Parts: sequence; C-alpha cells; structure tokens
Amino acid sequence: MNLTTSLILFLNVTLLSILVPGGPVENRDFDYLKKTPSIYYGFSIFLISLILISLALCYFVLLDNLWAFKVSLAAGALYFMVYILDLLKIFPRSPTPMSKMLMLIEIINMMLALLLVIFFSGQTVYLKQHLHFIIKTSQKNSATYIPNV
Repeated sequence: MNLTTSLILFLNVTLLSILVPGGPVENRDFDYLKKTPSIYYGFSIFLISLILISLALCYFVLLDNLWAFKVSLAAGALYFMVYILDLLKIFPRSPTPMSKMLMLIEIINMMLALLLVIFFSGQTVYLKQHLHFIIKTSQKNSATYIPNV
C-alpha cells in the first residue's frame, strides 16, 4: 500500500516537472508575470518547493512515517489547487491558449492529485487507528508484565 501511495506521489512530481515553461509541453507566454517579480518568483519557488518536498515524501511514505502521510495529504491538495486554478484559467493567465497535450497532462495530474488526497486521507485514518491499537495493546501488556529480578 505504501508503494502505491509513493508511486502516485512520484507520478505527480514527474508530471509537474515536465510542465516547466518553455519546456517540451508548456508553450504559453507568461511574460506579464515577470513585471511583478514577487508573484513570478514566488510562484516558481512554490512549485519547486512542492516538487522537492514531494520527492522526499516519496521516501518517507515508503518508511511508513505517519507525519509523511499527513504532509502528503497537504501536498496532494496543493497539487490539485495548482491544476484546477490553471485549468479554470484563474492563475496563471496567458494570452497563448493551452495546448491539447498540456490540457490532457494537467487533467491527468489533477486526477492523480485527487487520488492522492483520497488515498492519503484513508491511509492517515488507518495508521492512526492502527497506532492507537498498538499503544493500547502495549499498555495492557506492560501492566501485567513483572520482570524477573
């Protein structure tokens, strides 16, 4: 289950990475964003951070860390927001229309992000319940355990 979750997260990272402006898929013009450097560089730093944090999360999810599932849930929501805002032409806007290939990749990314959110929210609930059961069981066992001296 962790492998599946990590794989979904990795696919989101990979598909976002190929959407770099001026790259093989993204051909829209965002020169107007450069007029306000805080927005341009802020958005770029946000996307790069999302990619780097998600790559690290792929590893920590495989290690079954509860905090990694919680952070991955947030990352999935952020991926979803990035794609839905772009597909609805809210941000970033461009005078150049979105190509069909770009739109297809963004729709796939958005569905993967939604899957991430659904999958991680289920994983987090399962892990919390499982962890609570382990703690409860260990407390019962420790109460009856008398070490030999």
